[in-house]
Amino acid sequence: MTLPPSVERRDGIEPYRLDLFLSVDIVGSTAYKFSQDVATRPDQLPSPEGLDQTTWFHAIGKFYEHFHRRFMSDGEAAGVALWKALGDELVYRAVIRDRAQTAALVAGFAGAVQETREVVQGFSRTLDLKACAWVADFPVRNVTISIDGLRSGGRQVEDFIGPSMDVGFRLGGFATRRKMMVSVELALILATGDRGEGAGSFTFGYDRRESLKGVLGGDAYPLLWIDLENDRDQMEVNRCEARLQGRRADLSRADVVEFCRAYMAATPWMEMPHLGQDGAGDFADPPPSYGRYVRKRQARLDQEAERLARRDTRPPGPEDGPSASDDLLGDMPVPSPDGDA
Repeated sequence: MTLPPSVERRDGIEPYRLDLFLSVDIVGSTAYKFSQDVATRPDQLPSPEGLDQTTWFHAIGKFYEHFHRRFMSDGEAAGVALWKALGDELVYRAVIRDRAQTAALVAGFAGAVQETREVVQGFSRTLDLKACAWVADFPVRNVTISIDGLRSGGRQVEDFIGPSMDVGFRLGGFATRRKMMVSVELALILATGDRGEGAGSFTFGYDRRESLKGVLGGDAYPLLWIDLENDRDQMEVNRCEARLQGRRADLSRADVVEFCRAYMAATPWMEMPHLGQDGAGDFADPPPSYGRYVRKRQARLDQEAERLARRDTRPPGPEDGPSASDDLLGDMPVPSPDGDA
């Protein structure tokens, strides 16, 4: 799929990229493990061949197997990949280019959470799933790190660092069975989508603004979420509770859009993400930080080309200055101490 000219790859200049991250993990897994004899009697740990269908080993394995198969059956064609498996947590990643693709991926992921929830609860009603999703833009505000010599499945192992990644993992701590936490940028993308793009299936909720450790210098961040409750009785309880408290059971998409735009405009750290195939509206243009990065890198590359054109056969001296290739990260912003994990 071709990127728009504004973000095409040029030699020495990294293209703009917007990634979607989707996280799911098991609620109650630690207590479940220690409720099993195998956890309290490690001297009698069975061999893999001796595991029966009721052990926590089987429950966690079934979660991995069922969720991955169910989600990838929807998302594989859209370029989804499992990025990390962290204990009881699975984190997926995909490059996104328009609202329709983004909404389809989030909807498919939410459906996989709801379906796999029933599978894990077949082992114990104390088990459940919670989820979180966010977007991160590269290469300026967030950075891709390739680990030299380390490969998995024939591919280079990559990690991603930056303030957007910090926000995403922090938000996961507020997720519940019902509440799939979403970042402000992702909420805006989903809420501005046409109902024909799958956005009509999302029910949005909002709790409050909360200070996230090390993020935004401690400023409060909005806790926005998508409702994943699919138990009819519990859904009715939620509706009744909302009426009892004098509030709406769900938010209008227009209110979500208005709030997200206002919050982003008032927060210097945030920028509107760019979706290359949405030709108009909020996401049509690359953010200002990427434009500054391109201009600075291009000026550096032009200086390097001019220096090489003038250079005679003598070895380069100090007066020639550093080459562009010597400072590949020179144009990347230095992370603020406030944004460190």
